[in-house]
Amino acid sequence: MTSNGTSSNNKDGVLMQVEHLKKYFPIEKGFFKRTVGHVRAVDDVSFQVYRGETLGLVGETGCGKTTLGLTVLRSYQPTDGSVEFNFRDQGMVDITELNRKELKPYRREAQMIFQDPYTSLNARMTVRDIISEPLIINKLCAADEIDDRVAHMMQVVGLDNRYMRRYPHAFSGGQRQRISIARALIVNPSFLVADEPTSALDVSIQAQILNLMVDLQEEFGLTYLFISHNLSVVKHMCHRIGIMYLGRLVELGTRDAVFENPQHPYTQALMAAIPKPDPDQPSGLESAPGEIGNPANPPSGCAFHPRCSHCMDVCREVRPEFIKVGDDHYVACHLYDEVEAQT
Repeated sequence: MTSNGTSSNNKDGVLMQVEHLKKYFPIEKGFFKRTVGHVRAVDDVSFQVYRGETLGLVGETGCGKTTLGLTVLRSYQPTDGSVEFNFRDQGMVDITELNRKELKPYRREAQMIFQDPYTSLNARMTVRDIISEPLIINKLCAADEIDDRVAHMMQVVGLDNRYMRRYPHAFSGGQRQRISIARALIVNPSFLVADEPTSALDVSIQAQILNLMVDLQEEFGLTYLFISHNLSVVKHMCHRIGIMYLGRLVELGTRDAVFENPQHPYTQALMAAIPKPDPDQPSGLESAPGEIGNPANPPSGCAFHPRCSHCMDVCREVRPEFIKVGDDHYVACHLYDEVEAQT
């Protein structure tokens, strides 16, 4: 599998600026559906995505990674915060303030590759219809050009265009994910959210899809928000990595900084839990006992403090702010407050 770990193109420009993004889902109760609380799926998250890079999002199941991806795509309307996108012809625009009609240009610029290729494709549509549907909806080409555009895109993703009249059930899992990628690329987007794009595939096929994504990024100048729980995949695919816990970012930095010098106790626990070939080696899971908290009733202060071996009184009361601990490396942890105060 090809490594994509260089960060030389990270500073070419900001493609997306996310500020204090929140997505809360109401908890309703009773006959009148009275709101009695909220699930804080994304709880005050800020970050930048640089043009041409791959930003990875890592965390346990239920930490809010997928919800964050869907919210920056405006599949979910955010509860609060802003998502500014750098359009090719308009510059930075806050897409959270756009109505349905005004969102159309953004729909062409930002696409998604879903986790499960078995359910993300319409079983009643042929491959030709699946891939061409975005073209038709956005009126991007004439009817007599559709077959040529679909055939070309199938070749780009490594599919034989002779099979464009077949239905999804006739293809393997890896081939279906290639169809999903072709559908996303057909409108020439600049930004793709990839939600665990290989987790539903056989291990032997995963490397092929990941290598394809790296090649497509180089060929088309794509920018990825890559969501995964597989740290080995993230290490090969991503330029920068954000660690999420219970709806919040707890660490953000370059791939090398996060893997070689993890700062947050949660990040350290994730790194320690990477499977080792020696069965006699400890799993590392002991450093973060327990389970992820309840997003409907998150702990006060630092959300990780009930599981943290370094927990202090301040951790239970005050939510930590992001602190710079290195070049393009940030962490939200009270352990580094004194270090920041001295610099």
